[in-house]
Amino acid sequence: MTDSNLKDYSNFYADLAQSAYRGRPNTLSRYNNALNWTLIDYSQDIDDDGEITPGGKKLPHDGKVYLQPDPDLRDTYKVTSVPVPDTNGMRQDTHHKRYQKGLLTDDEAGFSAYYLTDTPTLTNDTKKTYMAIRGSDAISKENWNDWVDNDAKFALNHIHIPQAKLATVGMKAKIAEMLEKAPLATMDITGHSLGTIVSVQGVAGLSDEELEKIGKVVLFDGPDTTKSLKKMGLSDEKIKKISEKIEYYVNPFDIVGMLNREHTIAKLPG
Repeated sequence: MTDSNLKDYSNFYADLAQSAYRGRPNTLSRYNNALNWTLIDYSQDIDDDGEITPGGKKLPHDGKVYLQPDPDLRDTYKVTSVPVPDTNGMRQDTHHKRYQKGLLTDDEAGFSAYYLTDTPTLTNDTKKTYMAIRGSDAISKENWNDWVDNDAKFALNHIHIPQAKLATVGMKAKIAEMLEKAPLATMDITGHSLGTIVSVQGVAGLSDEELEKIGKVVLFDGPDTTKSLKKMGLSDEKIKKISEKIEYYVNPFDIVGMLNREHTIAKLPG
């Protein structure tokens, strides 16, 4: 998923995890500024600049889910100044960089997540909701914080990464909204690569009561997080509760997915 797109939309959770990335077919980021829900249909073929991704068959909800807008999303600006040579010596060259920030978006921190539901709005008819969490794009100046502040520090020191703390806040808010508007619904979470760490550590910040509203956590090509959860102070009992909700799909030849596999938080399929 890191270098190539899915061949088809036959795995609903992989579909969501890929769509959380920018620049992919059916990317959810194009709807960031929408004011209302957006229908996302994985049963349909997608033509992305001539690349056809066949729609999936026998998907949950017939492949149709509704992307919910982030009502807290807003533009923020960071002002920086750089000294540059001038005829009179040096002057400060001022730059304004625009970031988006909301409940599930923090561009400056590199965090992006998307909330989808099986009904257009949250009601008593809603049974299932989903949170898709973006992983790491290819390393660049724009996503340096993904790699330095999150990926690298996790790999070296098993830290509680900054993006996971933001994910916990978002999860808590969405669970509270579900309890109010859709009390019968549960939320599944999915992510790829860095998104798997953010997902598990994000869930680890939930209370036992909030954890009951999590259905399952479906993860692709991510490292095991057990050491980091212990370092966060979670009890063995809490780690067991989380592990019971996790499904990992990993490529044995992928170095990221195999990281820390001597302590696997969940059984791997197969």
